[in-house]
Amino acid sequence: MKESKFLLKLLQLDLQAHPPGAPVTKIHIVAVPTRSRTHQLGLFLPLSPEPERLEITLARIENTVGEERVGAPALVDSHRPGAFQQNRFVLLEASGALKVGAETAMRAALRIFRPPLAAKVELREKRPAVVICEGARKSVLALAGPFRAKGGWWSESPWARDEWDVLIPALRPKYESSFAMSKSEKEETALYRIYLDLRSSGWFVEGVYD
Repeated sequence: MKESKFLLKLLQLDLQAHPPGAPVTKIHIVAVPTRSRTHQLGLFLPLSPEPERLEITLARIENTVGEERVGAPALVDSHRPGAFQQNRFVLLEASGALKVGAETAMRAALRIFRPPLAAKVELREKRPAVVICEGARKSVLALAGPFRAKGGWWSESPWARDEWDVLIPALRPKYESSFAMSKSEKEETALYRIYLDLRSSGWFVEGVYD
């Protein structure tokens, strides 16, 4: 950026978040030259906020909630469920990560329940046969698994679990349970991820595939 008012505001917010511990006797300012920012906007893409104003907004949020609470989640190289790290938020256009018109392969997405839904599972030949969750009893129509994952045995928070993908009649929200389904209406099915926590011996419904 080259606008002095934006630079001054960022400096004020940074000094407010990190006040000097002693009287200021000298100030050093270093300007690093770089190429001007240029990018082609798409005709059918929503406009992004100006990077300068976004930086000020992020600085104000950091000043209020703390620097460690602001950023963008990113996956880490780990099999631990839900593992992520927080990186500094950067606009996709500015980072060059946005490719207009790029073709992406269709993939199934797992919609995670946070927190996971506690469940009871009845086994038949050591395989899930019935899932009891949210007050409903659902028979397993098809399944795949188990997929065992574990780690952290060297740390204070080890984890281990067996995962199954099960096809069962869809779990409906509690507020829909009072409405009776008509006889002509066919019950919908959905593919869920369930797992057995090997440390607590508890079953959970982790999410549903879209």
